[in-house]
Amino acid sequence: MAAAACSTLPALMRRAPSIRLLGALVVALPIIIASALLVTLSSITSHRIAEDLAQALVDGDSERTAAEIKTYLQHAMRASDLYARRLADGTLTASQLTTWEPTMLQDLLTSPGVASICFGNPAGDATWLLKGPGRLEVGRVVGGENDEAVESAMDEQGNVLEPPLKVHHYDPRERPWWDAAIKADGPVWTPVYFWFGVKGGAASTGTGYTRPIRAADGSLRGVLVIDVTLSSLSDFLKRLAIAEHGSVFVVDDTDLVVAASTGRVVTDDGERVSLAGTTSPAAVAVAGAGADRVGGASDDQGPMRRIEVGGRPARATVQSISPFPGVNWRIVTVLPESVFLSDVNAMQRRSILLAMVVVAASLALGWRLSRSISGPLETLSEHVRRVGAGEFDRRIDLRAARELQTLSDDLNAMAGQLRERIEMEKSLAVAVAVQQSLLPAQSPASDRLDIEGRSKYCDEAGGDYFDFIDVSASPGHGTLIAVGDVMGHGIGAALLMASARAALRARAGSPGGLAELMSIVNRVLASDARHNQFMTMSLLVLDPTDGTARWASAGHDPTLVYRPDRAEFDELSGGGPPLGIVGDEQYDEYSATGLRPGDVLFVGTDGIWEMRNGSGEFYGKERLKDLLRRHHDQPVANVADLLEQDLREFRGGVTPQDDVTFVIARLK
Repeated sequence: MAAAACSTLPALMRRAPSIRLLGALVVALPIIIASALLVTLSSITSHRIAEDLAQALVDGDSERTAAEIKTYLQHAMRASDLYARRLADGTLTASQLTTWEPTMLQDLLTSPGVASICFGNPAGDATWLLKGPGRLEVGRVVGGENDEAVESAMDEQGNVLEPPLKVHHYDPRERPWWDAAIKADGPVWTPVYFWFGVKGGAASTGTGYTRPIRAADGSLRGVLVIDVTLSSLSDFLKRLAIAEHGSVFVVDDTDLVVAASTGRVVTDDGERVSLAGTTSPAAVAVAGAGADRVGGASDDQGPMRRIEVGGRPARATVQSISPFPGVNWRIVTVLPESVFLSDVNAMQRRSILLAMVVVAASLALGWRLSRSISGPLETLSEHVRRVGAGEFDRRIDLRAARELQTLSDDLNAMAGQLRERIEMEKSLAVAVAVQQSLLPAQSPASDRLDIEGRSKYCDEAGGDYFDFIDVSASPGHGTLIAVGDVMGHGIGAALLMASARAALRARAGSPGGLAELMSIVNRVLASDARHNQFMTMSLLVLDPTDGTARWASAGHDPTLVYRPDRAEFDELSGGGPPLGIVGDEQYDEYSATGLRPGDVLFVGTDGIWEMRNGSGEFYGKERLKDLLRRHHDQPVANVADLLEQDLREFRGGVTPQDDVTFVIARLK
């Protein structure tokens, strides 16, 4: 079945479709194309608009998140600046740390963004106050007794509650925040770390703003660190507009999660997790696709990247933020495509359905319109077949429409013109055949002279001419070589050429020499000036016996003579104006001696050296001379073949613009 269908398809493709089908297609095709373009343009535009809106939503929420992070961290920075000023003005001292507790309590209760305040000095003393799980916790290390750090609960009135929560080793100089401040030698944020569990059993992360405190002489007085918890950042992310359908994550420079709108940030064992380790499918998909690296530090507004979340397409973007030293985080957002493309896809389906209805209606209308003209066209087809068969007197009258009536009149007129054109072409074919018959059928045979002539017309008929005329019975002796070139080409040039040939052959055997013969031909052509054309001609008689040449020229290029013994070219120059311009012009005859066996003579028309190739370059006489020089010892018929081949190769695919005619003769 499939094979039969495949074999039928080429036959259907070769068969021309009916006018009814074409009419329907003519009407419907523009509508089909326009509908397809409109649907495509609408789809592309709506997708772009939807994606731009989604990108704007993502960028807006990313900017709000970055601003929230900056604002949140500034709570600790302002508190740190405040304590640095208190140490500088003596309100607080670096040695009497127990006096810090009332101040720290007041600041901790009035600064909801601050989770802990801690200070340690070079002696190993330290004090801190932090918001623990459901309570305040105060810690003290006094007198360098680092193994007796006492940590107790404190109420909001500043009362230390007994018994202590724990007694343990604590040396501030061994803490990471101490090292970070000393290495930075200035304020810096510590890496994110696990914070205590908060109410409800949830776990959180935190970070600290640490700085060294120095005396006026530059000596170290201690290190201050203000901690903040980051659980509120996760709460903020959950309130973003994008979190209603998508997900937002904040990731630090170690690829661990800082905050998330969905999924966990730390494990129950207090271990921080990466995107791949969260319980959020969106985070796992982002990590699996490597999309958490989209954008990077140098591309804060990178394009949305396509990923799959749970087998459904989504887009992921990343914005790098680094508001403060030590904070190098990335905001990763994931938004399902269904959120911003569902309406677009529905509109696209409706557009396609509407376009199909319009196309079906246009096909039906086109089919109906085509039927109204198929009848007259069938009549027209029958008429054309009959006229093509030779019934030029047949007439047609189509009255279905004004245009068809005009077409009928034009076809009837065309039939008469076609008859005239066919008769003209027959006459032209006869004229071409007659002109070809005027050229020599073969070269003259001579045991002292090897001679060959060629002529190629660029149109059906041409104006170039060459001839071999036997004048052995006249005083001129031997063979007269004639080469002519009428201005232009075509039928007019061919008729002038025929007139010149007739005049030349009629008087070639008469006394008077070549000059008189040229003058007679000139008077014949000039006597009818209505043709407004002229002709160049060269007449040459060679006598191989005594090595002489006689010639006359009417505006024609000189004959070239190649002397093999000297490897040089001579020219048989001299002559008068072209034929047919001045009726009483008297021409001169010239002669030369010293021709030897092996000498090659070449006379041709300017269609040879003025032939151009595709680059507009002329063939030129130097190429011609080089070819004659290389092949001078070959039969002249071979040389003629080589010249014609070289001309074809030179012009390539360029159509010749002039006739090419030449005669080559070599003395034996």
